[in-house]
Amino acid sequence: MRLAFCLAHARRKFVEVVKMTWSAEALSILARIAEIYRIEARLRGESADTRLVVRRREAAPVMSELKAQLTELSDGVVEIGAGQGRLLHA
Repeated sequence: MRLAFCLAHARRKFVEVVKMTWSAEALSILARIAEIYRIEARLRGESADTRLVVRRREAAPVMSELKAQLTELSDGVVEIGAGQGRLLHA
């Protein structure tokens, strides 16, 4: 079993960043999350087996790209004011 965090929580933070900065990186991340949402919407009502197959085939590569992008971004980010959620590029 793997821990899966809710994309909606992460998405909200990137929406805030886009509203404040129009960051190209944040827009790109939101586009990847939207792609995952489209896949999930298409899977509603499908069997568990079908959902698993499609998620492995279509969603897993998008999630891997998202993880790589977030990892790359986090390498150049420093948090200011712990708990306040403000981030700056180092």
